[in-house]
Amino acid sequence: MLPVRSNSPVGERQCFHRGYVMELTISTPRLAAARILPRTPRAFYRTAINAFFFVMGMVFASWAVRIPDIKAALQMSDAALGSVLLAAPLGEMLSIAPTAWLIGRFRSRRVIMLGLMLMPCALLSLALAGSPHWLAAALLGFGFANNMLNISLNAQAVGVETLYGRSIMATFHGMWSLGGVAGCIIGSIVAPLGVAPLPHFAAILVITLATLCCLRTWTMPREVRIGAAAPESGKRSFRPDLYLTLLGCIALGSMATEGAMYDWSSVYFAQVVQPGESLIRAGCFDRMGYKRKALMQSVDRVLNGAASESRMNLTGQMNLFSAPDDGGAPTDTTQLVLPDVEEFTRAELMAMERETTGLYLTGHPMDDYRALAQQAKAAPMGDILASFHAPATAAHRYRDGQRVVLAGICTASRERATRKNTRMAYLQLEDDGGSMEVLVFSPALDACRDLLAQENPALFVSGRISTRDESDPQLVADKVLPLTEQGLRTLRTPPRRDPPPRPEPPKRHRLWVRLPDSGHPALKRIELILKMFPGDEQLVLVFEDTGKRAAARCVVHPALVEELRELAGPGNVAVTEEKTR
Repeated sequence: MLPVRSNSPVGERQCFHRGYVMELTISTPRLAAARILPRTPRAFYRTAINAFFFVMGMVFASWAVRIPDIKAALQMSDAALGSVLLAAPLGEMLSIAPTAWLIGRFRSRRVIMLGLMLMPCALLSLALAGSPHWLAAALLGFGFANNMLNISLNAQAVGVETLYGRSIMATFHGMWSLGGVAGCIIGSIVAPLGVAPLPHFAAILVITLATLCCLRTWTMPREVRIGAAAPESGKRSFRPDLYLTLLGCIALGSMATEGAMYDWSSVYFAQVVQPGESLIRAGCFDRMGYKRKALMQSVDRVLNGAASESRMNLTGQMNLFSAPDDGGAPTDTTQLVLPDVEEFTRAELMAMERETTGLYLTGHPMDDYRALAQQAKAAPMGDILASFHAPATAAHRYRDGQRVVLAGICTASRERATRKNTRMAYLQLEDDGGSMEVLVFSPALDACRDLLAQENPALFVSGRISTRDESDPQLVADKVLPLTEQGLRTLRTPPRRDPPPRPEPPKRHRLWVRLPDSGHPALKRIELILKMFPGDEQLVLVFEDTGKRAAARCVVHPALVEELRELAGPGNVAVTEEKTR
């Protein structure tokens, strides 16, 4: 943008930028501020639009984060709340045509000013609603003002983007998201402190109006138009474009999803997640001297008292501005007396922390077993994992197949059947340095099944490290013992070795063959066959005519027996066992 001519430091300047002329009104104080803030008119415009998008997101998120409080104060059901929330998108739809006419008649700058004043005022009216009908009417106005501001801001953002000659729209919408995060943070701080929605929304109103007063002169005075306007024809016909209709359907679905998330996420968080109870279980109030067990027993009374106080603030706002009766400090209407109960055990407290946050905060269950783990020379699981994840050139303390002893808390266990129809278990063992998966097969599983049935038992596990498929190392356990003195003694005791069984003497066989006489023709054939089966077992030939016997050495093989039976007949061949000493 290049200045064409200016005769005075204060007044109007004509600026030329890429084929169009704009009139700017720049005062001397603004020029002085530009030395430390933006230095060009387009940078002023961008800063102002960013700030307004931020404020709009903060205002919208302030309503979303206080929906559970207003719902509880008006004693509305989920169905009634869903019906009331329909008023906001209805107001947004009703604002489209009027906003377009206002921008065409008065330009987006003035519509932005109007929207920035109406939207926080509508937000304040939500806190003043004393009935669901009043709340629906206030939401109708809130949706109308929100969409009016949204359309006008985007219209001016398109003009600022044209000044830059590149896409910067994402930064504007990103500022809206940042404003939403800021509004959620503010709401999450003031709501647990018992601040009613009315003073909360009043503070948001003040912030919005202050931002408007500071940056209203930084908005673009005129719309940016490039090229000539399209000539108007006498006939006007509505022919919807296919792609435009498709984009509209996509935008409708996206906005419906976004609206449902904004409207119901806080309700879900308050009713299902129950952050009050979760904060107690995580130990957020331990430093205040309260017992978790006492707070857990009183959390329902606290929430009911807070809802009653919010309901009072909504129905009768006199308590906010009225003076105390006795001239002193205002009296607290809610007084909670915690019951005197015995606190949870240390193990139960840490289990609550782990269940709520996924971490142990006040300690670790292994703190009580550290001495036993050191006596057993248990390997730290973190060191094992680090050894296998180290580069190949580094020194490795642990290797595949190495025997180690682990000491830790079993956080999870599950059984399954193997291919051999036996049972095995997967254990997740954890110490204060890491966690490993442990595989337990039969019969080790049968010996420790009662131990694994306990809740988060402390275990000694001995076995071999196993790595497969480049996954994290596992431990194949051969012994699972309780992490106690008795378990340590059992772990240190070498297994009793039974004497090896005496080997049974090898069985020797004797082969009997009966022939009619010594001149039988099969005799020569038998001699040839015996040469093929050499051995130290005995073959006995019995001649029936004389009763004499002849012996030979061979190995009694089934093939030999089959051949002899074919030569001498099946009834003339027999095999007996002879005892050896």
